[in-house]
Amino acid sequence: MKLLLLLSLVYASDAYRILVVFPTLGKSHSILGQGFVDTLSQAGHEITYITPFPYEKLPANVQQINISSVMDNIPEQESSEQALPKPNFFQRNITSQSSPV
Repeated sequence: MKLLLLLSLVYASDAYRILVVFPTLGKSHSILGQGFVDTLSQAGHEITYITPFPYEKLPANVQQINISSVMDNIPEQESSEQALPKPNFFQRNITSQSSPV
C-alpha cells in the first residue's frame, strides 16, 4: 500500500521549477528566451526568468526579474575600426605556403 502511495505521488509531481537567464543585449535575442519561457510555462513548469527585456503580458506561472537597469551601465558598441586590431596584427600572424618556415 505504501509503495502504491509513493508511486502515485511521483506520478503527480511532474512539473519543475526552472531558472531561465537570458542576459542578452539585443531585443531579437531576447525573443528566443521568451520562446523558451513560453514553452516551459505551457508545459506547467514554474519559471523564474531573468531578462533585460521584460514581458508585457506575463504568463501566470512565470516570475520575472527585470535587469533592464543594468543596460545603462554598458558602454555603446564600438565601431568596427575600434573593435578590430590593427592590420599589422594580422600580417604578423598569417603565414603563407611560399614563405620559408
